[in-house]
Amino acid sequence: MVDPYMLCEYIFRENDDEIPKGLLKAGQLWQKRWVDKGAKEVSLMRSPLVSPHENQILEVYTDDKCNDWFSTINSGVILNGWDTTLMRASDGDSDGDLLLTTDNLYLNQSVDRSLNPITYEKSTVKEQSLTYNNLAKMDTKSFNTKIGFITNLATSFICLRDTYQKDEKEYKELTKRINLLRFHQGSAIDAGKGNLYIAPPKHWSKKIKINWDNDSEEDKKRKLYINKLVGNKKSYFMCYIYSSLMKDYKQHKETYKRICRAMFGCRIEELFKKKEKTKEEIKFIKSYYKYLPVLVNKSIMNELVWYVEKADFNLKFFKTDNDFDYTILMNNTFINTNSDIYNKLLNCLKKYHNIYELNTHERKTMEEDYGYLEDDDSRNNEYSILFKEIENELFAICSNKYELCNYIVHIMYNHFITKSKAIMWNICGEEIVNNLKCKNNKAYFPIETLENDENGKEYLGKYYKLQEVQIDSI
Repeated sequence: MVDPYMLCEYIFRENDDEIPKGLLKAGQLWQKRWVDKGAKEVSLMRSPLVSPHENQILEVYTDDKCNDWFSTINSGVILNGWDTTLMRASDGDSDGDLLLTTDNLYLNQSVDRSLNPITYEKSTVKEQSLTYNNLAKMDTKSFNTKIGFITNLATSFICLRDTYQKDEKEYKELTKRINLLRFHQGSAIDAGKGNLYIAPPKHWSKKIKINWDNDSEEDKKRKLYINKLVGNKKSYFMCYIYSSLMKDYKQHKETYKRICRAMFGCRIEELFKKKEKTKEEIKFIKSYYKYLPVLVNKSIMNELVWYVEKADFNLKFFKTDNDFDYTILMNNTFINTNSDIYNKLLNCLKKYHNIYELNTHERKTMEEDYGYLEDDDSRNNEYSILFKEIENELFAICSNKYELCNYIVHIMYNHFITKSKAIMWNICGEEIVNNLKCKNNKAYFPIETLENDENGKEYLGKYYKLQEVQIDSI
């Protein structure tokens, strides 16, 4: 919301000459989270972001009067009424628009404070009565909009722009297109309200045909320049957003790897590094990049993804001479691995584990091959039904939950060594945690600390240290 104190000053003023001042000045905001935290500055942005002009830095301001009047507002952002904050935030308004604020050091340092806000003259939506039919029509118009397409196009332009230097005309042209997409994005959003959608030029996203026989040299040069700046490919990092794009990328690489071995008798990586290439080899490499489904230039996001891909985050157990001691997940109750109970439980888990893996594989195939995305609630509900069925059958064989936990843990780590342990954690996860508590009543959690703390470790601009915590207090 915009400064409510300023609104009250306007409403309750004694004469029309009085100018409301509010409690915040230009470039300031008040938000309880940042005030309580003692933050000095935050960056503010609103989705869908298209241009760097939409990012901004605001001062976190408070005084006794702000704390008095705003103290009961525990959520949301209070903006000042003196600057272009909402205009810069994709022409936001105060009817419930969501704004993101953060004190993240890296995000704040990346905001260019010299950029002016982008705005344009908006068309007015015709007046309509608030009826169920009109509301339904507006919702229908909001389906299948071009909002995502325009955002992705801007992302492609930003990545493609990193191929050029700032003083080159290609860089300037792409910057201009990125900023103009702010208008087309607003047009796509307003189309759901009844306004006309104005699409960006087709040659921004699709190459134009060159008639090599009849086009003049000037036309050929112009078309080649236009095609060079087409945003018809998503950047490589977006493979981690769209699984189908990752699949296309991997298929393309595998196909060209096989062709390279067949044609040139070497690995494709070796061919790229080769200093003196034949005409056929040069043609092959050009073909590889021409039909590559993603941009692999050294844009910032691509560089970050490649860095992450190479990093070792120790997410898996290190392979050592000693296997993982799964008995720490069990209590001290003896189990007989030659008993009928053990064999019945083993057969039951084999049956249901096959069902679980087939179900998981089918979902993954539907997502990758057909783009079918099931909502989380439906997926979780279906799995909960399956796990409940497994649980009932296992308890019919062994009714003691801690004894059953021991059996399941032993079976999973001896007969399903490389398989998912999802069934184990869903059936006896609580018992496993209790077993661990009984064997060790201490744990360590990272807590935020000061930069000069000798035990602190830096992560994403903040410092943390490990704090010992008693399990019973968690």
